[in-house]
Amino acid sequence: MKKINQDTNKKEYKSFERQAKVLMVDLECFVGNTEVLTEDGFVRFDKLKDEKVAQYHEDGTITFVKPTHKIKKHYNGNVVDFKTSMGTITATENHTMVARSVKSGKIFTYLAKESPNTGITMFAGQNKRTKKLSALDRLAIALQADAYRVNEGVRRFDKSGEPLAYWTMTFRKARKIERMEQILTQTDLRWRKTSHHRKTGQLDTLFAVYTPIQMTKSLDTWFKVSECGEDFIEEIALWDGSIKTYNSGYRQISYSCGQLDNIEFVRDVAVMNNKMATYCRNGSGYKVTIGKTNTGDIRSFKKSVRKIDESVYCVEVPTHMIIVKGGQKVLVTGNCSPTLGYSYGQWQTNVIKVERPPVLLSFAWKWLGEKETHCLTLHDRATVQQGDDSLLVKELWNLIDECEVFVAHNVKFDQKMANAFFLRHGLTPASWYKTFCTLQTARRYFKLDNNKLDYLGQLLGVGQKTAITNHDVWYDCLIHNNEEAWKKLATYNIQDVVLLEKIYKKLLPFATNHPNGALSAGREDICPRCMHQSEFSIKAYRKTGTQINAIQLQCRNCHGYVTRPLTKEEREELDYHGRLKSFYRNIAN
Repeated sequence: MKKINQDTNKKEYKSFERQAKVLMVDLECFVGNTEVLTEDGFVRFDKLKDEKVAQYHEDGTITFVKPTHKIKKHYNGNVVDFKTSMGTITATENHTMVARSVKSGKIFTYLAKESPNTGITMFAGQNKRTKKLSALDRLAIALQADAYRVNEGVRRFDKSGEPLAYWTMTFRKARKIERMEQILTQTDLRWRKTSHHRKTGQLDTLFAVYTPIQMTKSLDTWFKVSECGEDFIEEIALWDGSIKTYNSGYRQISYSCGQLDNIEFVRDVAVMNNKMATYCRNGSGYKVTIGKTNTGDIRSFKKSVRKIDESVYCVEVPTHMIIVKGGQKVLVTGNCSPTLGYSYGQWQTNVIKVERPPVLLSFAWKWLGEKETHCLTLHDRATVQQGDDSLLVKELWNLIDECEVFVAHNVKFDQKMANAFFLRHGLTPASWYKTFCTLQTARRYFKLDNNKLDYLGQLLGVGQKTAITNHDVWYDCLIHNNEEAWKKLATYNIQDVVLLEKIYKKLLPFATNHPNGALSAGREDICPRCMHQSEFSIKAYRKTGTQINAIQLQCRNCHGYVTRPLTKEEREELDYHGRLKSFYRNIAN
C-alpha cells in the first residue's frame, strides 16, 4: 500500500546524478586510400577484408595477426598530412603516432597534431616467419626475369597428370649460365641445355624446362610475400638487378622489371625484412631500390592540417603499432587502439565493451513547504563492494513511492533513469504519482533564448547553479572515493534543488498542465496547483455553450487560475442580478 502524505503542502521533487559507463571507444583513424601492411603486402584500408595485419614490436620485429577490431566510421574534422617527397600519409588529428627516442631508443607516442622536437621514425620491421628459398623458388625468380613461357594455351602434363608449363631462356653471361645449371640440377624437373653460335660469332646457351603450371611471370602466383626473406632479395638481384657495395660496407640493391606488380611485391618483401625500399620509372619499366636504412628524422615530415568529411578506417592489433603506406612513404605508426573512457550512454558511440552499467552517485530532494534540502550520496550508503549502489537506489525508490507529485527539470530523463535503476536491482515500480517538468513548461509557454536550469534561474533573478558541477567531481568520487569531492557533489546537487524550487514557483501561475494537487490530496478547499488553503479572487465568468456556466478564480498564494462549474446557488444569484447572459463577461474583483 502506498503511504498517502496527509500534509497537502508537501510535494516532492529531486535531482540525481548518474555515473558514466566505463567503455572502450575507437577514436582516430586514417583516410581510406592509406595502405596497411598485411601478410599479402600492402592493402588499402577501404579494401581490407580478412587479411592478417602486420603488427610492429618494440624490438623491431613484426608478426602477422588478425585485427582484434576493424574500424570504419564517418569523420568530419581535421586531419594531418605527413608529407615527404615519396608520398603522404593522412591521419585524423588525434591519431596515435610512434617514434623512437634519440637517446634511449625506446618507443614513445604522440598525437598526429603534435610536433615533437626530436625522434626517430621507423619505416620497416623484421619478419621472423620467412622461409629459406628452395631450388624451385630460385628457378621461379630466374624465370620471371629472363625466360619466355611457350604456348601458354597448350597444356603438358607430368606422370601424375598435373599440368606443366614450358619455358625457354637464352644466356650469354657465364655467371647466369652457371647459376641456372646449378639450380636445375637441384630439381627433379625435365630440362635440357643446348648451345649455338650466332652469325656474329657469339655463343648462346639455351635452356628449356617444364615447370609446375603455377609458375608465371608474376611473383605473387608462386610466392607469399610474408614468407620471403633476405635470400629472396639477394636472389632476385642476381637475375634482374644489381648489388652495389660502398667503402663503408653499405650495400644497395636494385631490381628492374616491366611489371609493376612484381616491383611492388619486391618492395613489400624489403619492408618486411627491415629495409627501406622505393621505386621509380626506369625507361619503359620500373626500378626498385632497396637500402639498409630503415629509420629517419621525425622532423623530415612536412605537416599540414586540413578538414575532411568522409569515412576513415583503422585496425587494432595487440601491440597497438602497425605499418602503413601513403604513396611510396612507409611508416610505423600507432593503431586505433581503444581508449578506456567514460560515457553517459552508447548512442552514436562506438562501444566495444561495457565494463559495468551506470551507477547512481547521488540524489537530492526537498518536500515543498519545508526549509531543509536533503542529499544522499553513494558514499553515505556504501556497501562492502565498490560501486554497489543498491542501498542508495532503495532510498530513492522509497522517496518516489511516497510522493504525490514528482517535480524535476527534464523529468522524463530523471524518471527513466530512476526506473532503470529500479529494474536493475529487482525493485517493483513505485506506486502512483504525477510528474511536472519545469523544462517542458518553459518550452511550452515561453519563447526563451535558453531553457536550461542555470539560465532560467539567472533570468528570473532567483539564483544560479554552483560553479563546480558534477563533471568536475564525479571521477574523484567514483574512482578515488575522495571525501572532499563527495562534499562538493552534495553541494552541487542541493543547490540544483533549491534553484529548481524557486523556478517552479515562478512558472506555476502559467502552468495549466500542472497535476491537480487537490484531487491527489482528496480535498476541495485547496489550490489544485500550489495545494495551499488560501483565499481565491473571482477573475471572470466563462461561457460554456449558450450560458455562463463556469467561474474563473485566482489563487492569492501562487496566482494561478482555477476554473470550475457554477453551483446551483451561484447560477441563481447571477440570474437574480441579471448577469447570466449568453456572452462572456470578465468581472475583475
